Amino acid sequence: MTDRVVYDVAASSSGALGILEDCYEEALRDNGNSYVFLTSTDDLRSLKNVEVRSYPWVKTSWFHRLFFDWIVGPRIVR
Repeated sequence: MTDRVVYDVAASSSGALGILEDCYEEALRDNGNSYVFLTSTDDLRSLKNVEVRSYPWVKTSWFHRLFFDWIVGPRIVR
C-alpha cells in the first residue's frame, strides 16, 4: 500500500472544490493505496483509506497561506 498526498489548501468553493471532491471520490474507490488530503475546508471527512487534514486558518490571510506553503506543508509531506 502506497501513501499519496493530495495538497490542495486553495480549494474552498465552486470549480476548484468540485475537482477536489472528484479526486476524493476516486481515492475512496482506490483500495490499493492510502491517501492524505491536505485541505482548508471541512467538506471532506476521513474514511477507509483516506485521511483528511483540514487547515482552515490558511485562508485567513496571504501571510498564513505563504507560511503554510513554505513551512508547514513541506514538513507534513516529508
